[in-house]
Amino acid sequence: MSFRVFSPAGGASSASSGLTYNVKDYGAKGDARRVDDAVTTGSGTTITSATANFTAADVGKQIWGISAGGILRLARTTIASVVSSTEVNVTSNSSGSASGVTLIIGTNDTDALQAATTAAKAANARGAVHVPSGGYIFTELPFNFGEASVVHAACSLVGDGSNSTVFYPAPDYDFGTATSNTGIFAKFDAYSRDGRIEGLRVEGQAYSMSGSGYIVISDFGNGLTLRDVRIEHVRGLTAHVSLGGADFLVDRCHFEGASYLGVLVAGGGVFQNSYTGNHGYVGLQIASVGGEGNTSLHLAVIGCIIDESTGYSAYVQASKDVKFTACRFFGPSSAYACVVDGTSKARFVNCEVIDFGNTGNRGGLKVLSGGVAFVTACRFHGCGTLYGIDNAGTVYDGGNNETNSKTGSAISASPAL
Repeated sequence: MSFRVFSPAGGASSASSGLTYNVKDYGAKGDARRVDDAVTTGSGTTITSATANFTAADVGKQIWGISAGGILRLARTTIASVVSSTEVNVTSNSSGSASGVTLIIGTNDTDALQAATTAAKAANARGAVHVPSGGYIFTELPFNFGEASVVHAACSLVGDGSNSTVFYPAPDYDFGTATSNTGIFAKFDAYSRDGRIEGLRVEGQAYSMSGSGYIVISDFGNGLTLRDVRIEHVRGLTAHVSLGGADFLVDRCHFEGASYLGVLVAGGGVFQNSYTGNHGYVGLQIASVGGEGNTSLHLAVIGCIIDESTGYSAYVQASKDVKFTACRFFGPSSAYACVVDGTSKARFVNCEVIDFGNTGNRGGLKVLSGGVAFVTACRFHGCGTLYGIDNAGTVYDGGNNETNSKTGSAISASPAL
C-alpha cells in the first residue's frame, strides 16, 4: 500500500483504502511519559524523581501523580519550574507525603486528537487517524467516530503498536464530553461499518475515575476490528470494552484491571488469541448472543486466556450460540471460572476450565438450572469446596473429557442431530 503525504493544509495522506490523518499534523506532541519513583512531600509544590530527567522543556507541561492503590497524590496541574533533572516545582500542592508515586508528564493532546478525528470523519470514505509512537494525554473524548444519522464507512484508529503508542486518560477526565454507556476513548455508533482500532495502549495507573456507567471503547456498529489493543488498569468505569455490534473481530488484545467488567459482549463475532483478567467483577461478560437462527448473532471465543477476576472469570447470560475453543479459564477465589446461566447454551471444545493455583475454594464450570453446556475434549478442575463441574442444568458429554470432581445433575451423552 502506498501513501502520499500532505501538509496539514492538505489534511491527509492518500491510500487505496482512504485517507490517513496523522495527529502530529494537527498539533499533537505525543510527548507524555511515565515515571514510577516520584516523591511528594507534605502539601508542598516540590516533586522529585530520580529517573524523570526533567529539562527546561518540561516547564508548562501537564503533570499528575498516583501512588500505590490508585491514590491521587497530585491532581493534574502544570510544571512551573525545573530545579534540576530530578526536581520540579508545580503550580498546585500535593495531597501529602508519599514515595513510589507514578507521574504522568506531558502535553494535553486532546484538541489535536479531536481535530484529526473531525477531519477523518469528513472524508467521503471515512479516513484513518494515525497516532505515531509516543505518549498522549487526553482529558475529553478524543475519538468520537459516531454522530451519524445514516449508515457509513467508519473511521479507523491506528497506532504504531501497543508498546509504542500509549494514551493516558487524565484523572479529571471530563465525562460531560461522552455519553453514558459509551466510550470515553473511542466510540462507534449503530450506523458505523468496518471500523478498526489497532496498535495502541490505554493506561490508567489504577486511579478510580468517577465514571461509573462509562466504558473505554464502545461499539454498536458492524464489522469492528480490534487488534493489538491493550487497556490496562483504567478503573472506575463499567467496562474496558463493550462490543454491541455484529461481525466484530478481536485479535491479540489484552484487557486487565478494570474495576468492574473487562469485556462486555452483547453482539456477535470472533474473540481470539486475547487475554482478559484481574478485573473487579467479571473478565468476560457475554449477554444476549441470540443464536439458533440463520441470521442471529453468534460468538466464537478461540485461543484466549480468561484469567481470574473477583466475581467470575466468564459469565454467559441470555445467550444461545456461544462457542469456546482452545481457551483456558481460571477460577477465582470462592467462585467458578465460567458460569452458564439458566437461559443460555454454550459449547466448549479443547478447553481447560480450572481453578487458579489449586488452593482455597475455586471451581471450573458451573451450569445453572435451565442452562445447557456441550463439552468435548475438555479438562475441568476444582479445589476446596467447589467442583470441576457443578451442574444444575444439562451438560452433554461429547467425549474425551476429564474432571477431578462433579456434582449435581448427571452428565448425558450428546444428543443426535
